Amino acid sequence: MVTGILLLLAAQSAHYTFTVEDPAANRVDARLELAGLKPDAGLISLEMPQGFAYAQLPKPLLAGELKSEAKISREGPYTWTLDSAGASEVVVEWTIPLEHRSAPEVVGRDEYEYPYLRADHGMLVMGTMVVSPEQLEQDQIEVRFEVPNDWAVHAPWPAQEDGSFRPPNLGSLRDDLIAIGNWDVHQEHVSGMQLTIAFAPGQDRLRAGVVKKTAPIVAAMLEHFGTTPQDGYLFLFGEPQLGGYGGSPKSQSMTLYVAPDLPVDFAIEGMTHLIAHEFHHTWMRARCQPSDELRFLSEGFTDYFAYFVPWRAGVVDDASFQATLSGKLGEAETAHRSAQTSMQLAGGPVFFEGGAAHDLVYSGGLVLGLWLDHWLRRADHGSTLENLLRVFYEDPRWKENPEARVEHLVDALTRIGRKDLVDHLREISTNEQPIDWQARFGELGYRVERKLIPAELSVRANFDGTTITGIDPQGCGGLLGLRAGDTLLQVNGVAVATEAEVRAAFPQLVDDKFELSYTRADGPPISMTAARPTILRYTIPLELMTDLRSQ
Repeated sequence: MVTGILLLLAAQSAHYTFTVEDPAANRVDARLELAGLKPDAGLISLEMPQGFAYAQLPKPLLAGELKSEAKISREGPYTWTLDSAGASEVVVEWTIPLEHRSAPEVVGRDEYEYPYLRADHGMLVMGTMVVSPEQLEQDQIEVRFEVPNDWAVHAPWPAQEDGSFRPPNLGSLRDDLIAIGNWDVHQEHVSGMQLTIAFAPGQDRLRAGVVKKTAPIVAAMLEHFGTTPQDGYLFLFGEPQLGGYGGSPKSQSMTLYVAPDLPVDFAIEGMTHLIAHEFHHTWMRARCQPSDELRFLSEGFTDYFAYFVPWRAGVVDDASFQATLSGKLGEAETAHRSAQTSMQLAGGPVFFEGGAAHDLVYSGGLVLGLWLDHWLRRADHGSTLENLLRVFYEDPRWKENPEARVEHLVDALTRIGRKDLVDHLREISTNEQPIDWQARFGELGYRVERKLIPAELSVRANFDGTTITGIDPQGCGGLLGLRAGDTLLQVNGVAVATEAEVRAAFPQLVDDKFELSYTRADGPPISMTAARPTILRYTIPLELMTDLRSQ
């Protein structure tokens, strides 16, 4: 059984009750008690959260409608109006079937953001359960979780003596994650914050590597933010699912997943970066909401710091960091050339289609961040990109209107005394042609090498039989135009029936060319002959990296 308590501006107290009596029932029964309502409270607006997950549902999953002795009117898929009719107390009840992971919009890669219950444990997502008034004060919020007797509860909020919890604000209440039942839990204090890392059954192989690296990354990120840390943060590694790895940050929690077929070392390396990237997002999420035109900042600059901060903390070595930055320069140019749009425009709707625009936002934004960081660090000015983001994210204007635009970033540059970089920022972020990064870094005094090399003769893809289930877009197969879902029929003159046959035939070119036959989306066979692709390879000098330690 899970219980939560809410308090409303029009009330002295409010209580949520979520009940999970039998995990096999796969549902949560909810009860909201509003007490101490003012006689003139009148109509009270209630709502469920939207936008807490990447994959969104057209309406919340509820078993029937909200129930109450008071009159409730449904105004929209996620909104209701409650008529208190002068009563001092009102009770509302509802039931949430935890069937989100089988919804067509969610099933597959996005399942990890949604709740589940198993016989021995479960993950609750507050965004799928909370019906709340539009406004709540911090001291009005109390949440209690009641679960089967032998189940533990792990929440990211301060615990009270009676077993309840106090979320810091309404956003956290509506957004965070809760682990219930049998999770393998590691806890430690990091920079004054209680850090909890919980592993669902089946994730034990990740424990040692993740625990070793997460605390140093979190500590380094908190120092990077330069703000007072939250009381607690909860990392949840839910049950394993296929599809590589991924993560999604909430207010004081994060859900992550790793596919069980990934080698442990590879998975830990990916998790190191992913945790740094997603935890960096918590700084932004608590303060502002960058618009599409600033996605190169919210994702690209974030990715830069997700590599930079662990490197500075010693979690990542110099060679790995240098190789990453060199690779990102090549990816940025390749993506810009293919996308044929600007970084600002790439952050719009086309970003969610994946492909070159998506890559341009990440890699182009990262390289812009690297370039800007070097300009800001020049000795005659002595600032950093870190300083710029502190001014930008900590701007008090976000309390009134959290939507951030390019003009606000320009304003932040001006406020730290770097108005000279404004025109450069605009030109680079609005240019639809690839940026000459060799020349740009040359202006800073760094000799960056650029050359084209033949792609490695490896398909760099995962298969189910001869059907591609995942492919590296920068690998040889991806550069040839193969996609996930394609089924290979012939490779370089060889009829293939197994993954092993595909991999064996792929390097065996015919007259120095690839000859491929495959089907796509149940269409007719497609035949192609193509030259061996080339890869754009940048190499940055060591001093470009070491100068980042100058401040």
